[in-house]
Amino acid sequence: AVEFIEEAFKLNPKDPDILNLKGLLYLLKCAVADIVPKPAEKEINWEVVYKFAKLHKVTSTLYFSISKLPDDYKSSITHLEEYSLDYKKNIVLDVNRAYELERIEKTLAENNIDYIFLKGSVSKKFYIDSSMRPMNDIDILFRGADLKEVTKLFEAMGYGIAHSSAKDICCINKSNHLLVEMQTHLIDEGYTLWYNYLEKIWGHCSSLPDKPNQYLMTKEDFYIYHVIHMAKHFLNGGIGIKHFLDLYIMNKNKYIESAKVDSCLEVLGVLQFKNTIENLCLYWFDGVNNFDNHKDVQLLTKYIFLGGAFGNSQNQEAGSLAKSGKKKTSLAAKLFPSMDTMINFYGSFLKNHKWLLPLYWLRLNIERLLRFDKKSKAKLKIIKSLSDEDIKNTKEVFTICGLI
Repeated sequence: AVEFIEEAFKLNPKDPDILNLKGLLYLLKCAVADIVPKPAEKEINWEVVYKFAKLHKVTSTLYFSISKLPDDYKSSITHLEEYSLDYKKNIVLDVNRAYELERIEKTLAENNIDYIFLKGSVSKKFYIDSSMRPMNDIDILFRGADLKEVTKLFEAMGYGIAHSSAKDICCINKSNHLLVEMQTHLIDEGYTLWYNYLEKIWGHCSSLPDKPNQYLMTKEDFYIYHVIHMAKHFLNGGIGIKHFLDLYIMNKNKYIESAKVDSCLEVLGVLQFKNTIENLCLYWFDGVNNFDNHKDVQLLTKYIFLGGAFGNSQNQEAGSLAKSGKKKTSLAAKLFPSMDTMINFYGSFLKNHKWLLPLYWLRLNIERLLRFDKKSKAKLKIIKSLSDEDIKNTKEVFTICGLI
């Protein structure tokens, strides 16, 4: 699939737009803007469009547009039934999520636990139809709560632990398989500047009059968090198109007071990143070009689209090398990651007891050996296949965004 998708990035000298993505982006824009799309004048490779839509988990969103196309044109679209099925599945998931949110709200209120719904649970409200915004899980931030005790409450509601780490616990509903990710911090502690700002979020929040335990971020804080969250994932393998759609819709709806947000993001070192991704949204969805050269757009678009919904190992490894300025990662760096990387993985206990780092290195490598599988072998293969050009392009992408 990756090799097939790579073919979409072979540039046509007569057409500076990256092939087939123009049609995909146009249909996504029509979906979120409630526009009836027009059939493409030029032939589109619908196989490529479908593979990108699946990779970024936006097939159900795309169907909102595809369903409005003329019947005779739709008949030429490959995977039409799959689009329709994903759309119907997502409607069911959206209804199930709404039901689960009510159950969660009731349980947390009964136990006097303060919380904030994050990410998709908030941004889906920006869309004309909440099912248009795909979600992988329900993310919840808790204040001063013991996650082990909260997990017991979820277990009483029919959830089991899907996976856990030092910084969060993910539970899965045993009947409908919905995921809930529970966390006590908005970002890993190794991102010190961002972490320190986001830890103050509770002081800016307000609770709902009818739900005193449920808090909402200010619009500006939600936007700042959204940009920081995107920057973090962008640096660590990539982030999917749905987050760019969120950004595009918020700006179209004039969601925030820009000057206030910009001054804060400048202090946090991500103003250039925010400006770059906003300009990329304008280019993709509105055809507005604020870039100095088209190569920047090509590099950014390729990095983002090949990364998929959650990033990939190739982007992650190339990004690590681009940030470090090295051509290849040494074995020592792999076996003994930096303190910040280890804190991000293991949490605040290591941050407060840094002298334990050698023991945590030992723990990490034992865990790696125990869970070494086909995925691990595939990742090693990807790392070995990285070229100097891959690393160079990733470094250029980070430079364009002001992240290095």
